[in-house]
Amino acid sequence: MKTLLVIINKLFETYWLPILLVSGALSVNPEIGVILSLYAFLSIKLVDYIVRREIPESSVEQHILIVGSLLIVSLHYFFLNDSLLNYNLLNWIILLTAPFYLLKGLSIKEGYVKLILYTFFVILLFGYFSDTPSGQNHLNLSNTNIVALITLFLGIKIQSRSRFEFIINHSIVCLILVLLSNKGCLILYSIIIPFLFLKKKNYRKIYLSIIFSSLALAPFFINISDLNHLKEALGKSYGSRVATCEFFNDYFWTTNNKIIGNGFGSAEIIADNTNTKGKFPFIDITRLKHVHNELIESLIEGGILWLLVILISFFYFFYRNIKEGNRLREKALFIIVFLITIQIYSSYRNGVLYSILPLFALSYGFKAINTISSKSINRITFLFYLILIPTLLIATSSKFRAFENLRSPNIKNINAAINLNSHEPYFYYVKLKLLHNNLNAKEDFYRTKETLDSIHPNYKKANSILASYKFRQGEPNAAYKIIKEASLANSLNIEYHYYLIYYASYINEKVLEEEILELFKKAIYKDNLRKNIDLKYTINNKVLTISNRTNNKDIALDLDSIKNTVLGYKTLGYVKFTKEGNQYKSKGFKGYKNWLSIEMIKKTFDHRGLCTGEPNVIH
Repeated sequence: MKTLLVIINKLFETYWLPILLVSGALSVNPEIGVILSLYAFLSIKLVDYIVRREIPESSVEQHILIVGSLLIVSLHYFFLNDSLLNYNLLNWIILLTAPFYLLKGLSIKEGYVKLILYTFFVILLFGYFSDTPSGQNHLNLSNTNIVALITLFLGIKIQSRSRFEFIINHSIVCLILVLLSNKGCLILYSIIIPFLFLKKKNYRKIYLSIIFSSLALAPFFINISDLNHLKEALGKSYGSRVATCEFFNDYFWTTNNKIIGNGFGSAEIIADNTNTKGKFPFIDITRLKHVHNELIESLIEGGILWLLVILISFFYFFYRNIKEGNRLREKALFIIVFLITIQIYSSYRNGVLYSILPLFALSYGFKAINTISSKSINRITFLFYLILIPTLLIATSSKFRAFENLRSPNIKNINAAINLNSHEPYFYYVKLKLLHNNLNAKEDFYRTKETLDSIHPNYKKANSILASYKFRQGEPNAAYKIIKEASLANSLNIEYHYYLIYYASYINEKVLEEEILELFKKAIYKDNLRKNIDLKYTINNKVLTISNRTNNKDIALDLDSIKNTVLGYKTLGYVKFTKEGNQYKSKGFKGYKNWLSIEMIKKTFDHRGLCTGEPNVIH
């Protein structure tokens, strides 16, 4: 038994990063795959301590987080009716603290660092030359941000023995970040590189670097509405992150639960069901899964009390390790990476980021400098992990098996997934999409939709599926009404309007004309908000003329022509007609590719406010 434990420990301590990466890459849900591997090893470590009859000593910040989490869970149970076994919070706490507690020294050999780094580079380079869409360059690790942060870590760990080797290795790191289209990590890496040259005891340079690096956080504390000239320069992704921070920051100050928060996991539901009233034209708020800012998300979900717990524990930990540690450069690097990470990328609390970050810290040589020697306290702490780690291992295993059913999505597999994890809205959403094609399963369809709404109202715009199902049943008026309500609640969402136009074409021409006109009015309103321009429109004899007075451009749209095209080709079906129109030119289709979808708007509006390509009248 002891020999087996020694072998497993040695394998993980040597190959921990490849093991976690492979676990994520081979899983349907990468985050769950990584968590499962980590929990499996932590459970083995618990057994190892029991066999050796040893109880590790605990630290002050560890107890701050544990006691704080139990307090918040209790308050949420009494005041918000949340479960006492809150998976979101307890999972986050264990992933964050257990590696420091159970692993006393973890390293990664430079040979593996280079191997992983060069493998990333070759795969991404191959994808680039084979025209792989940029959105798929996450190497099956859930998100390009995950790959970028791992690349950042690998680049820091490489110890170059010559100037030439330094240039080669760090050029590869930068090229990977360019291939990932990750400007944030590229900027962050350029900030970190000077640290690699710092001497061990050069405190002045380190403090100055920390101050200058902190400037990277400044945009998140500035109102994006006052920075119109930066919106395009920063890019849609960065602007969206800032807009979401602003939205949730505003929400926090209006909520009644400032002290204890709204419950862990509530940010996504708040985003889906809060009317932004056109304030944030940069992003469709309903599609958010997290805030993109860990500090604000902590305030939203756990309130001021939880944020204080996190800040006290983290700052105490970092201060102590910098003060007493002997690898000052690496520890300072980790603090900068961590602080900017939680500001920019946030909040993969239950996934890849927060299960790997503690191991990153350990690989820098952090040691849990234990400050609590009381045997009774250490026994209680060990019992806490002894109960919770196996419990969360079982829960994660069940969640892993549930998601693995999505390899072959059918009703039988989805029902099995729901039986394994009945609180995951995504499974009901997938089932709803499958049932959408079966008009004989009305009872099951409506029951699934009702259950989904009870777990997460308006999840992934499931109302669009409901409307489509009504339409397939021969009820275009009911379908139109469902989407109309959704469109009114999301005033800047143009996608809803494509549905409205399609369903209106089956009602009457007057309603259809109104919705076509409303689509362009909404697009004009949105463009004026996003680009701070002054587009105006006039209607004369069923011709809509849009004018940009700042550059004297205008474009005319023949509303009757658009209406007649809709009526003539509506029988192609919504998906084919709106998104694959170019394929039907051989059948006499005269419109542009994707003319009713987003490309139709893009053909009319460009980054300067108005596009006047040929012809000026869209048919």
